[in-house]
Amino acid sequence: MSEFRYLGPEETDTVVSLVWQLAQELHVTRQRLLVLEDVLAESGVLGPDAVEEHTPKSATRVRLAQDTEQLLGRLVRVLTETDDHRAPMREQFLSQLAQAED
Repeated sequence: MSEFRYLGPEETDTVVSLVWQLAQELHVTRQRLLVLEDVLAESGVLGPDAVEEHTPKSATRVRLAQDTEQLLGRLVRVLTETDDHRAPMREQFLSQLAQAED
């Protein structure tokens, strides 16, 4: 059996349910964002293609890049950690908790 096998057959349904719930949440968020863009365009605050045509300023590009790097770091950390897979990122959580208490 592979060292990286995290799920048994009994856990598969739970994970699939979680993925569907996350997909549903993402869908709702995306729909709301599209409606918000439409409302802003209809009210004249933004042009119809303002979001697609927008070029972020340097500070915003840096913030977006940092956010992307942080997200990728969290995802890679979960995939590569060697601690107990039943408590993902436990070591990082405890470390951050200790820092917050100081």
